[in-house]
Amino acid sequence: MTFAEQFRRDGYVVLPDAVWLPPHVQGVRARFQEIYNRSPDAFRAEARLLAKRTSIMKMFLAPDMMKAVAALGIRRPIMQTNPVCHAMGYDLSFDGTHPHQDWPALQSGLNTVVAWSPFHPVDEDSYPVEVAPGSHLKGLLPAKAGEHYSEVDAGGMEFVPVPVPAGGVLLFSVFTVHRTRTPGTKTRVAISHRYEDALDPFFVQNGHYSAQRRVIERELKMAPTQVQVQAVFA
Repeated sequence: MTFAEQFRRDGYVVLPDAVWLPPHVQGVRARFQEIYNRSPDAFRAEARLLAKRTSIMKMFLAPDMMKAVAALGIRRPIMQTNPVCHAMGYDLSFDGTHPHQDWPALQSGLNTVVAWSPFHPVDEDSYPVEVAPGSHLKGLLPAKAGEHYSEVDAGGMEFVPVPVPAGGVLLFSVFTVHRTRTPGTKTRVAISHRYEDALDPFFVQNGHYSAQRRVIERELKMAPTQVQVQAVFA
């Protein structure tokens, strides 16, 4: 069975050694812990910044990744959002995500693929993603909208934890029901992104509508002085 056939059957697949991890993510768990100990706010800011580094985007645009998502049916890939950093186990008083599907957060193409990649080996004790195999074939499920995701009733579903090696990638459908396995005994840092298909018929039919929005705060929160600006070009 090919990985594409497995994906269509189960709604997810793991590709080991799929991406090249940039050197700056080595030791990220310990570095994050040090930052968190100094300031939880600085920790959150660092996690957001990490996800926006160009080296992280290159991970998801690497030739092997593009070939993989093409094999899963993405013909004209687009990326409407930034990658997202997922950190667990840093005394965040956060119990992980409950069962949900990713499609309500996008509402775009039906064949959209999510890529989730850890910066270190992830096993059952380090907050792996748990998936409900075959749940993508149920289509869009009723859900209770929350601040970060829309929780579904997973009654009767069986979940399996998905170990992923460093440099590996978990690929799953936006309709695959998944959650974070808790509790854990180790810290975990991972990054995720989504591949949408501009040629998906449903997406085209709906005028390429997307629920994602970029908001710009027009009110100035900080203003550099002329001297500070000139120093940049000195």
